[in-house]
Amino acid sequence: MKTLTLYLTITTLLLLIWMYQCFYDCDSYKTLIDQNILQTKNKLKYERALTEGDIAGKMQTYSEGCLEECPLDYEKNKWENPFQYENPYDRWQKYTTPLLRKLFNKETSKMDPIWRDQKWNNEWNKISANKVNDLSSIFHRSDISEEKKKELIRSVKEELHIEFWNFLKECKKEVRDNKTQSASKKEMIDNETESESESESESMREMGDNKTESESMKEARENRTESKFKKEMRENKTESESKKEQEKNKIKNKKSNIFKFLFKRFDNH
Repeated sequence: MKTLTLYLTITTLLLLIWMYQCFYDCDSYKTLIDQNILQTKNKLKYERALTEGDIAGKMQTYSEGCLEECPLDYEKNKWENPFQYENPYDRWQKYTTPLLRKLFNKETSKMDPIWRDQKWNNEWNKISANKVNDLSSIFHRSDISEEKKKELIRSVKEELHIEFWNFLKECKKEVRDNKTQSASKKEMIDNETESESESESESMREMGDNKTESESMKEARENRTESKFKKEMRENKTESESKKEQEKNKIKNKKSNIFKFLFKRFDNH
């Protein structure tokens, strides 16, 4: 059942393609016949105008006949090449300018958005203004052929692209210079910070040394005071011992005198 459905689908698709091709060929053949008929009619009008001596009328009749009596052919050409009848100025502003701006933003993405807007609006628009206007001027010229118009328009576009790449090159150079300048400033700030840190460390070390020296002097004074105090204590102790010795000697002398006195009394009796 699935196989049958698949076969039917394929057959239907092929049938539709064949029908479309038939209608397309018929339409093309009909268009070709209509074109030949119109060309024949215009040729007859041209010969009639030439016979009557109206050369200017002949040219106008031939051109107006092509425009008025061949609208299908004109629309077909316009559909096949839609840009052929569009002003290249409008096409540039509508399609090319956004692409160039996108590329410009990508290449200068590290810069400030305000800087990018100023560069684009003030510099690039000023550089490209005249040449972009030339696209419209060439398009509206009636004194040159279509091939010459295409050639001139192509040349102007090439010049615009060259101008854009030069502009972008200068902007990228400015980005690199700005990056280098920022790196230099950062290095200077880092060096300054490092120098300040070293100075601060040295100051703290010096303060620490001064503090250590002060503590050493204080300790020396304390040691000297302690030594002096100990010396005084020793002297006081020696003096106290001397006084005690003297008192002991006095007591001994008193006892000795008392004993001597008593012995003398006993001897007298």
